[in-house]
Amino acid sequence: MTKTAEIGQLAGLVNLERYPIADLESAAGRAVIEQGRAQLARQGLCLFPEFVDAGALAAMIAEAQALERHVHHAETWITGVEEAAEQTIHEPTRNACGAVAYDLLAPGSAMRRLYELDQLVGLFRGLLGLDDFYRCADPVSSCMPMFYRDGDELGWHFDPNDGVVTLLLQKPQEGGVFEFVPGIGRKPADFHPYLKGRREGVVVPPSEPGTLALFRGERSLHRVSPVAGPVPRIMLTMSFHSTPGHVFSRANRYRYSGRDVEIAQA
Repeated sequence: MTKTAEIGQLAGLVNLERYPIADLESAAGRAVIEQGRAQLARQGLCLFPEFVDAGALAAMIAEAQALERHVHHAETWITGVEEAAEQTIHEPTRNACGAVAYDLLAPGSAMRRLYELDQLVGLFRGLLGLDDFYRCADPVSSCMPMFYRDGDELGWHFDPNDGVVTLLLQKPQEGGVFEFVPGIGRKPADFHPYLKGRREGVVVPPSEPGTLALFRGERSLHRVSPVAGPVPRIMLTMSFHSTPGHVFSRANRYRYSGRDVEIAQA
């Protein structure tokens, strides 16, 4: 694809004036990568405010609201880290939210178009310094608008994988704030105080609708505080993996869709 064609594909979707991802080898493109890497090195979080075009953001919000009738809501209790008993959050925390499955997004929807951009993958490869970084192939869980309604929350936890990508679409009336503790150890003595309400060391990054975020959630304890009020927090979650063609577990698909979707492995 020529650069002209790439720009045409991105125009009206990504804020190319601020984030020239059609040409990451250019001086401006390299500057975006360098600034993002510096953010990741500093706190493990990289924020790109106004990443999507204003018109695209409005379209994504409208799409999400139109799909809200398809939201599957689930409440689970998560323990955060499962690899070793000494690293497990022994006091489970609450995860309550709704999701719309990837296969319910229209082929031409702005949300799907953003996730399926090869240039977006190129941006994250540059930020993380990885050659092996791919979109997931799961028809349900690869890319989902997530809805946090009144009373919903994502309790303190660590992620099982590194490099979570999100795009905030809508802020709630109250609450629904992303918080994290950079560099916190995984021993219970390190993170259990935060389950009990400790605030020292908690970072609350600024984030407005249209902000793209890359977060190293395997390395930092984090949560979304409880939402209050009638306006839901809407966030687009995009999943990537070091292995091409990656799909999630059957249980994961059921959790986010309420459907028992089985995938034949190649």
